[in-house]
Amino acid sequence: MLLILLLIVHFTACLIYTLVGETHSWLPPKDLNNQTTTFYSETPGRQYPIMFYYGLMLIVGNEMAPKSNVQTLFFTILILIGSLIMAFIFGSIAAAMSSMGK
Repeated sequence: MLLILLLIVHFTACLIYTLVGETHSWLPPKDLNNQTTTFYSETPGRQYPIMFYYGLMLIVGNEMAPKSNVQTLFFTILILIGSLIMAFIFGSIAAAMSSMGK
């Protein structure tokens, strides 16, 4: 289950980067106070962990600070999908724990 979750987070990070990488319009939430970011000038080796982190945060329902309607819709859909994934994971763990008690 953990491997599947890591793959989902990876694909989420890749989708987010595909959406925001071309326009450079999105600010990572950590840079919202300054209203400037160095994210787009970072190397891909530094960008990937940042996107992986925000992909994980998006799946668990964290704010992503969208700047356009497309980003808002995209992040909303990913939050809903993430909620379903987390519900499935917690349900599976609960079912496993329940069967252990029998």
